[in-house]
Amino acid sequence: MVGTTRSQAAQHAAARVSLGRRMLGLLAAVALGTAALTGCAAGQIAQSVDQVPNHDGGQGTVGQVGVHNALLGTANDVEGTVAFKKGSSAPLNFWVTNSALDADTLTSITSAAGTVQLTGTATVPGQSYLQVGGSSPVTATITGLTENVPYGFPVTVDFYFQNAGKLSLQVPIEIPPTRGTGRQSTDIYPPAETNLWGEPASN
Repeated sequence: MVGTTRSQAAQHAAARVSLGRRMLGLLAAVALGTAALTGCAAGQIAQSVDQVPNHDGGQGTVGQVGVHNALLGTANDVEGTVAFKKGSSAPLNFWVTNSALDADTLTSITSAAGTVQLTGTATVPGQSYLQVGGSSPVTATITGLTENVPYGFPVTVDFYFQNAGKLSLQVPIEIPPTRGTGRQSTDIYPPAETNLWGEPASN
């Protein structure tokens, strides 16, 4: 009996040592992982820092719904700096994504720039997307513009979704692919520096 008891005690002691070693190994692994994560956060720059959107339009999310690449459609390209004249209409083009499991519906759009007419059924199924404007049967247009809309100045547009709620975006004007009038080009670069004799300044 004494030999059996001593053998059982030895087995229990060995088991405790083995468990202790496994716990120490686990704690060491956790410590190394934490140190590695801390190093990444403190001493390295995340790859996403240098990433930029590949489009020019406004974008934002509310809940699990997103509006992407929102733009006032190709401008009338009138004379001067005005893209859309007061009283005219401006097409509104964008994409809607829905990462939720349930469908959501864009019920209305408003803007202080004018009255927004939304045509078609703007329901976005779950885990899907919807195009508004362009070749889509769902369209949105800002009519009766209250002011001239010049190039370079976005307008505020509010999107209302049945489930997700309200999303406000600054929507810029789409850059026309070609210039349709005789407006003069503007040199955006500063003039070259010259010396007292009107000659180009040397570096």
